[in-house]
Amino acid sequence: MKTDITIGTRLLQLSKPETDAEFERIVELNTVVHGQGVGEICRLLYASYPGMSRDDWYTVTEPATRRVLSTLCRIPTVWVYRGHGVEVAIPAAELSIVATAEDARGLGLSSTLIHQYEQESLAKGFTMSTIEGIPYYYRKFGYEFASPLCVQLRLGPGLQPRPDSKRDSWRPGVSVLSAGSRSDEYADISLKLAGPADAAALSCFYDAAMAGFSVYGARSPETWAYLLGPGNTSAELGLQRWIAVVDGVDVGYVGLGPDLFGPGYAIIEAAIDPAVPDGIRRRVAGAFLALAEREREARAAAHLVISVPRSSEVAELALEYGADDRWEYGWQVKVIDPAGFLRTVAPVLEARLTASCWRGRSYSLTVGLFGRALRLDWDGGRLAVVEGVLDPGNSDSGPAESCTIPPELVAPIALGYRSVAEIRRLRHDLSVYGDAEAFLNVCFPVVEPFVPSFI
Repeated sequence: MKTDITIGTRLLQLSKPETDAEFERIVELNTVVHGQGVGEICRLLYASYPGMSRDDWYTVTEPATRRVLSTLCRIPTVWVYRGHGVEVAIPAAELSIVATAEDARGLGLSSTLIHQYEQESLAKGFTMSTIEGIPYYYRKFGYEFASPLCVQLRLGPGLQPRPDSKRDSWRPGVSVLSAGSRSDEYADISLKLAGPADAAALSCFYDAAMAGFSVYGARSPETWAYLLGPGNTSAELGLQRWIAVVDGVDVGYVGLGPDLFGPGYAIIEAAIDPAVPDGIRRRVAGAFLALAEREREARAAAHLVISVPRSSEVAELALEYGADDRWEYGWQVKVIDPAGFLRTVAPVLEARLTASCWRGRSYSLTVGLFGRALRLDWDGGRLAVVEGVLDPGNSDSGPAESCTIPPELVAPIALGYRSVAEIRRLRHDLSVYGDAEAFLNVCFPVVEPFVPSFI
């Protein structure tokens, strides 16, 4: 597909790679803009990522030179959404690998590509678009932080509190590793490097670790095959995944790699079988931290970063050791099809409403989204989503109440990342009160989401 477009006085082309040679021009641009590592990630995704094709790569090119001036891609992902024993899969397009040549910036090329990407993602059935993007920049495209992606719990050398951590200065300043770890302390816990043959075991551990989250990222067998195969060859994204074995039984795994936010070495993933007794689980978590510390020391990294949910045994133990709880980074999300999204998650919303005081009580709510609107009709047992409602009017459920939500705030509310009341304190253009607020609070309670990277 090649479409002529004019931007300013320049004749350019909106296109997708039709040959491997054309794709190499995308690699060339990303290598110049982001470095060799990102160029290699492009090749890996293009050749190996499950569900991706040439159709998922977008470019603006200069016809005369065939040079790629701007590019991005779509990574197909699935987010799981659940509550009250019901779960659904949300198709989510990840906006990724965004780059523009330095001499072509300020022309709106990324804006053109993002618009095309969103329109085509919508046509392909994706109801959400997500990005691990630059903070603030993507707000102008309607994206807002709506789920944790990673956290930054930092420990100094020797698994001790970082000396510059004023917040945690009350914790004992002793080396936990040297003071509390003997060479034989974890002798009964062996660790083995995981490979492609371990995909099923790691998948079980991962799913168990995600069991406590109402929103999380699904990993299919094909995704695991990619992560443990081609994806693990990436110098930037590849992880060392180690499986813990106790009495001949695999009990969990840990994924280690460079910290992408600084000069540290990081625990990127960690999961321990919930069937393992608490005492052993704690010791396995300690073995994971001790392993990560040895790997950090071998690389002379500045500190150890624990980048897993704070509810993880590994994170809890790191905090006991005095980890500096720095911050967390999140997914920026845009609900590109609000009605489609709500229809997808309706089974979960119905379960929440049925378990509340709304059971058996009819209610209709018109939600204005500044330029578009929809109505939620609840008949006491089933929820219907009606599009194109511009005023409250009437419904089968009786007179409808109304509220107004800026479209970029749909994601943090619907994914349970922030409550209506929290957001309203900061955004006075959010107008939700009374029964409307009570209804939305039941549909979208604040929950603990966690969605690790898919690549």
